[in-house]
Amino acid sequence: MIDEIEDEFCRRVAQQRVATHASHSSSRPLSSDYEFVGVKGEYALAVRFGLSLESIKAVRVGGDGHIDFNVAGYSIDVKTARKPYNLLVEVGVPVADLIVLGRYTEGCSVDLVGWEYSQTMLLCPTKDFGYGINNYFLSASNIRPMKTLDVLLRRVVS
Repeated sequence: MIDEIEDEFCRRVAQQRVATHASHSSSRPLSSDYEFVGVKGEYALAVRFGLSLESIKAVRVGGDGHIDFNVAGYSIDVKTARKPYNLLVEVGVPVADLIVLGRYTEGCSVDLVGWEYSQTMLLCPTKDFGYGINNYFLSASNIRPMKTLDVLLRRVVS
């Protein structure tokens, strides 16, 4: 029952985001259910740290500036993918302090893989992975484990 409520919440938010940004030139759905997958990642992080879902459901006509949450003085952007081989940060766009990588599975769940500081990401090599978007990238096997983010954020988040 809880999973169904979570999925319904995430689907509603994703549909709202699609509708809000459909006519924007910056809208680039890169895969099927692109917004839903992203919302599921944000939801997973909110649940892990006991964060309010209000920031997820807020409609931001101008986008979120690549910041999904503000916690303990850090801005956080969650990147969720079906095949999270690398943590990606687009070149030339605003960047949050911390970037979290999530793995979406077709069972509609998200495992948070790890995270990295944006300053580290901006020192990484860049590559276009076939979508016409140049990204800084770092192999998922080389990012920080979630347990270290737990320590960093739970110092302040209770």
